[in-house]
Amino acid sequence: MCDLLFGLLDVFSLVLIVLPLYPNMVNGFVYSVNLFAYTQTTMLNRLLYWLMFITLVVIGVMKLFLTKFGIERCNKIMTGVSMVISILSVLFLAMTRETYAVIVVFLLLVIKGVLV
Repeated sequence: MCDLLFGLLDVFSLVLIVLPLYPNMVNGFVYSVNLFAYTQTTMLNRLLYWLMFITLVVIGVMKLFLTKFGIERCNKIMTGVSMVISILSVLFLAMTRETYAVIVVFLLLVIKGVLV
């Protein structure tokens, strides 16, 4: 049951792409935009955001399939990889000062920590 919830939490990382969590400055006003419309950072940062979030979603889908078919060995490896990527996501988003995104990723990481 915990593996199923763990996989769902990783798939829930799609929220980081769709929700308006990133600041976009226009004429002195700050607007919140989603990751598709976020242009106020470097191309490398945006590429790393996409890479981290898509990787978490793919790991979540793989974890759901592994749970359904009962493959325990690979399931534990995916759990470890998911935790490491989540920790790196929190650190990277904190370094780039993406406040709202850090909060969401950190909450997902805390829930994962409780499940493990």
